[in-house]
Amino acid sequence: SAATFFDCYHKGSITGSFNISRTDRKEFPELASVRVPVLLAVGTVEEYYVGSAQGFMQGIAECLENCPSFTGAVVEGATCGQQEVAGLKTALKQVVSNYARMITDAREILRNPILNPQRLLAKAFKNAQAFMAVAKDPLKQIAILDALGGQGSTDEIMLARYGMTVPIYTMMKEQLIDWSLVQQMVDTKTQLYRLRAQATVGNISRRIMAVLKRDGAKVHTLYYREE
Repeated sequence: SAATFFDCYHKGSITGSFNISRTDRKEFPELASVRVPVLLAVGTVEEYYVGSAQGFMQGIAECLENCPSFTGAVVEGATCGQQEVAGLKTALKQVVSNYARMITDAREILRNPILNPQRLLAKAFKNAQAFMAVAKDPLKQIAILDALGGQGSTDEIMLARYGMTVPIYTMMKEQLIDWSLVQQMVDTKTQLYRLRAQATVGNISRRIMAVLKRDGAKVHTLYYREE
């Protein structure tokens, strides 16, 4: 379109890093300056424009010489239009959010006083390795609660509750998440805990919420509220 031509083919265009307006370029300092993880999706509909989708993606990856982690995917039937890109970003954001919700749900299952009474005041994860084991496959923990509830749901049904499918879940675990980077960011050294408990006597129910601090073998109450 005229708008695309105006945006791309002029000196100083931000698309210069993709070699659109200068076919003689061999070095790409714009890409070499990237120092954060990169996720690149290339659509096959535009192959007539950039050549092989796989080859184009590989070329970009080689130019990202200072990128700590590169993940590329070829999306069959997708174009590079702005609406499609915006839609892809929205969809990816939702998938990541859903996966994170699965991890927090798995954590709450570990904290469930009925399933794990010994963890009422303990950490849901003893160490970073324990967290990583659950984060890499939160469905496994969710399936335990599902089975105890007598539902016996399939993976497809359980994932559908999070707006996901088995292929998408598998892709998140095995391709889109750089677990080595996640490992570096995980820390379980906090000594602060939030406790919620509810008790019923007759027709009277009371719920309490407290913030506790563990100091060695002792636990101190920092805040207490009855609801």
